[in-house]
Amino acid sequence: MENKQIVKQTTFSIPLEKQLSFKKTGFLIGGSTSHIGNLFLKRVIAQYKEEKGIFRTGRIRSWNNPTHTELDLTNPAAVQEYVKKTNFGNIDELVYIPFVANFKWEPNGIAEGENIEGIDLDVFTTTSVTFQHMVNALEQEIGQKYNSLTVANIGSISRGRSPYWRSFDGAHYQNVKFLQNKCWNNNNIRGAYFFVSSINTPKEILIRPNKPFQERENEWMTAKEVSDIVREEILKTDYMWKEVEIYKFRDNMQTYHNDAQRIYDTWIKDMGAESILLKK
Repeated sequence: MENKQIVKQTTFSIPLEKQLSFKKTGFLIGGSTSHIGNLFLKRVIAQYKEEKGIFRTGRIRSWNNPTHTELDLTNPAAVQEYVKKTNFGNIDELVYIPFVANFKWEPNGIAEGENIEGIDLDVFTTTSVTFQHMVNALEQEIGQKYNSLTVANIGSISRGRSPYWRSFDGAHYQNVKFLQNKCWNNNNIRGAYFFVSSINTPKEILIRPNKPFQERENEWMTAKEVSDIVREEILKTDYMWKEVEIYKFRDNMQTYHNDAQRIYDTWIKDMGAESILLKK
């Protein structure tokens, strides 16, 4: 197996009893101005631009969706009002995926300052509260604006094994439980959660600016690689719920997240003093 091979591994899946058949699918992409969110949007448009009668695609702005400065996603009433007045077009299925989350480095292995159940308040709010408010609002429109809602999200492949970003993993764990509950209790909601390794994006470089260029090339996935896998997996019609891990295969790195000291040493070296995570 070559070192640069991207691994896509479904770790948990619950199939649908009957495969779905959608004529028209729409995409609601949160964080579509972020590097990977914007790329995901472009890849979706590029793949289906010749199938105008099958897929309706677009960024948030195409449905007059406000940016984060214009809509407070932490306000459930505002989110519900926005979803109610938004015309999603003549679609059968709506796919919602937010490329939005707040990440913090926690060198002492705990959430410092204000927290909810041991999760940093800022991380919890941006990662969980905003996600849950949007999904709750979108659920209310099933059967009125579309027949089925597919929800996906992206967390870290560490999945709670690293002590240095417990808040980030903890917030996504809350999202997993929340979304699973939606799927179990509503036959018209499907869920997919992706747990990914480091992605070579401008923000990731700001987080770990001392990471040597060649190591980034050898160890980090490209946004395109992740975007293509996520898009492909979301659009499959045979699952009610699934969890997928995505990482770049390396023989000497597969136990990385089980070694706390190794994580700490690697990140301290990669971040240096210039990391945006260390600047107040």
